Amino acid sequence: MKRIVIILAMIFAAVAANAQQPNEEIVKEPALDATATTVPTTSTPITDSTSIVLRADTHTATLDLEVGGFVISIGAPEKPEGRSEFAIGAYNMDIGTVRLIGEGYAGYSADEQGFMARGRKSVHFATNIFRYTLRLSDSRVPTKCYFYTGLRISGDNYSLQPDRTLGNDATGRVVPIALDREYKKSKFYVERIGVPIGFYVSHRPSRLWFDVSVINSINFSQRTVYKKPKVRNNSIRGINPYQCAIRASINYSSFGFYTEYSLTPLFRKGVGPSGNIFSLGATINVGGVKF
Repeated sequence: MKRIVIILAMIFAAVAANAQQPNEEIVKEPALDATATTVPTTSTPITDSTSIVLRADTHTATLDLEVGGFVISIGAPEKPEGRSEFAIGAYNMDIGTVRLIGEGYAGYSADEQGFMARGRKSVHFATNIFRYTLRLSDSRVPTKCYFYTGLRISGDNYSLQPDRTLGNDATGRVVPIALDREYKKSKFYVERIGVPIGFYVSHRPSRLWFDVSVINSINFSQRTVYKKPKVRNNSIRGINPYQCAIRASINYSSFGFYTEYSLTPLFRKGVGPSGNIFSLGATINVGGVKF
C-alpha cells in the first residue's frame, strides 16, 4: 500500500512540475531589414519542484514524503481516546450450581448437621441489567482491554432436605426444623443486588474473551419455601446482609463458562453453619440496548 502511495505521489509531482514549466515560445522580432532572421527563444525557469524529500519521525511513527512542495504523511494516525458505552439488557447471564465450600457445623448436634449439603440440586442465577464499559486500549489492535461496571441482580436457590426447612431458635441461631412429612420441594432463597467492578480482554480474530470482576452485593430478599401445599417464611434471620465475591469467566463469542466464589460467608459468624458460597456453570451474553 505504501509503495502505491509513493508512486502516485511521484506521478502527481511530475504532472505538477510539467504544468509549471512554460512551453517553448518562438518570438518573432519585427523585421528591420531584409536580412532579419527569426531566432527561436526557449524560456525554462529554474525550479526545485521536482525534488523529493523523505523524513521519518520515530516519535509519531510516521513517514513524511515531500514532492514538489506537497507533503504526504504515511503512518498511523493518533490513537483515539478510550470509548465509553452504556447498555441496558442481559450481560454476563450466569446459570449454574451453587453450594457452600468449607461447610462446618460447629455447635450443632449430629442430627442437625448437613442440612445445607445438597449443592447438586441448588441453582445460582445472575445477570447484569445495566452496564457501563470503557475501552482502555487502542481500537485498532486485535486484543482489546475494557473496564466495566453496572448493576447486577442474583439469586441463590438452595435445595434442602425434603423433610426439613430452616428457622431460628430462641437465641436467633439458624437451625433446621423438621417437617411433619417429606415435601416435594424444600428451598431456601437468597436474592441480591450488587455492583460489579471488572475488566475483560477480548481477542477479535479468535472471538475469545476473558473476564474477571469483583462483585459487591446486598441482600434484598431471603426466605424459605416448601410445597405442596406451598408454605413461605420470610422472617428467617442470620444471613449475611453483604456479600463480596470474585467472578471469572472464559467465553467464545456470546457463550462461555464462569466460576464465582464469595469472600464472605453465607451466614453471620456464630449464627449459622460456616462456609462460603461457590458457584460454577454456563454464562451467556444476550445483549441489549446501547447508548
